[in-house]
Amino acid sequence: MPHTLTRRAIFIALLLPPTAWAQPEQDDVGEPADETIIVYGQRDDSRLVDGAVSTEVIDRAAIDRSGGRTLADVLEGVSGVSIERGFGGAGISLLGLDPRYTLVLVDGERVIGQLDGTFDLDRIPVEHIERIEIIRGAASAAYGADGVGGVIDIITRRPTDTFTASGRLGAATDRSLAFDASLGGGLGPVKLRGSGGFDHTPAYDLDPADPATTGSAELRGRARIRAAGEPARRLRLHGVFDYELRDRDGVDSSSVAVYDRRQSTESVGGGLGLNWFAMGAGSARLRVDRLRDQYLLDQRGGSSEDDDQDTRLLRFGLDLRHGWELGDDHRLSAGVDGEIEDATSPRLDGGEGQMLRGAVFIEDAWQVLEDAPLDLSLVGGLRLDADGDGRWLLCPRLAVRLDPLDGLALRASAGIGRRSPDFKERLLRFENPAVGYVVEGNPDLVAEEAYTVQLGVTWRPTPLFEVYAEGARAHIDDQIVIANAVQDGDRVRYRYVNVAEALTHSVESGARAKLGVHRIGLGYRFTDARDLATDLPLEGREAHRGHVEYGVHHRGTGLGLDARLLWVGERPIFDDDTDPEPRYATPYADLNARAEWRATDALALFALGENLLDAGDHVDLPLRPRRLTVGVTGRL
Repeated sequence: MPHTLTRRAIFIALLLPPTAWAQPEQDDVGEPADETIIVYGQRDDSRLVDGAVSTEVIDRAAIDRSGGRTLADVLEGVSGVSIERGFGGAGISLLGLDPRYTLVLVDGERVIGQLDGTFDLDRIPVEHIERIEIIRGAASAAYGADGVGGVIDIITRRPTDTFTASGRLGAATDRSLAFDASLGGGLGPVKLRGSGGFDHTPAYDLDPADPATTGSAELRGRARIRAAGEPARRLRLHGVFDYELRDRDGVDSSSVAVYDRRQSTESVGGGLGLNWFAMGAGSARLRVDRLRDQYLLDQRGGSSEDDDQDTRLLRFGLDLRHGWELGDDHRLSAGVDGEIEDATSPRLDGGEGQMLRGAVFIEDAWQVLEDAPLDLSLVGGLRLDADGDGRWLLCPRLAVRLDPLDGLALRASAGIGRRSPDFKERLLRFENPAVGYVVEGNPDLVAEEAYTVQLGVTWRPTPLFEVYAEGARAHIDDQIVIANAVQDGDRVRYRYVNVAEALTHSVESGARAKLGVHRIGLGYRFTDARDLATDLPLEGREAHRGHVEYGVHHRGTGLGLDARLLWVGERPIFDDDTDPEPRYATPYADLNARAEWRATDALALFALGENLLDAGDHVDLPLRPRRLTVGVTGRL
């Protein structure tokens, strides 16, 4: 994709890269697991069936079948989920909303340092994931008020008493190389798990006529140590330490110059957690993270537009919650959480800034009727969030599930979500005299307010077959956008303002079946996403998206094959601020397939084909070109 300096600089002005992905662990409160935090709902590997809150769980087996190397690769194959790749990395869109409206958690705790509102899902390797939980819409009060479109919670692997070792090595036709390994087991009363790895991906260019690269070269290294113990019968203690280094190199260009770009991000963090099982169950966690991001832009043949920036971020997070069992089918939970982020960056007005966030919530999960002519369950909650400016955000949530027949589940949920302005929107100060514009933050911004409603039905006549459909509506008021404020001399002055209003409607449907060793799945989603102020579609939101998936695994021979075909319809693109009407990008299809031969229980060989139809172009769809990866996995 050609990178004009104007477009690129606006993206990099949106401030902070993602930080370390690893956070303390959690599981359902009430169960004496090593690390227990989440206090609402149920977990199962079924889809949209077993709880009032609309939750989809992707277990470890499904992650392995996907063949993906990162979290983004896995989620790209999930119905109702859109992965959007840009300068901020691979973000996730739910309910047709921007990635900034999806709350990404790791083991129940939010991650920090997002860039342009996006947490880069490519930062999380699949080797560290136990399961992925997807909650669509603002149905639960146990999470942040900013999870308007939904919540993605990545549950990472835990240490165990049993000795375990595993590794994965892969090499691709584009000269990519990836390696991950983990080792764990019991050491006296303590359970330990250490993991780490590295991967290197070269740059790629879909437009050789332009000196700019479409995708950056990237080198990543990471390490993690986790420990868990039981100092007393009803107490669990756990801790984690993380380190990550990420280097990205690329070439940008404008009409007058070429720029070599390098960005190095180093993060280190750790946390302690305590779980107790008395008068119900509860947990407390403390987490500290530190991040340093160094950005260098070198103009070829000149120095007037060189840029050298050093951004630092420090975060303290605290979470305390408890759940009470009020009966066999009734649970009440409450908690408080908060965080402080302190940032220094030349992109902030004044060079530094601080953000505070605190919240208190209460949630009631109640199986009202069970084993009666009708099964009825409710989850109702209230969350009160406060930001650093003293603004209070009240967010009620309600979810209902009704089972009129065995195998048939009806769901409805509604909630109010609010997203407070972040660092860049309040404090940004970015000036580009070469191109002639200024982008400013606005300390007077108010929180975006969103109202979501969902209705869904799932029919599972047998454990081997299901059909589902779900509709959703999301209305966002006071949406924050960059507006063209004034012409100030020879520069255009842009500023963040609360002026937009957006409305999205989406309908998702599909079916899945298992026939012997075969798995088959079909899915389709329709989305209507519009800016109500202009009555124009939201950029990049396709109206139609569908997928077909197939898998076959034979235990006797150890052979397996998984394939997924994704089709995405035309998407509106706005190229010029002076032209209000969009153009539409060409529809495309993306085919991925993975073949595996499990030679023994401990050893497997695999081959992975990505973007086999070679979709993509340098203007609208900067997908990495077709590549084949071969590798080996082992475990003890």
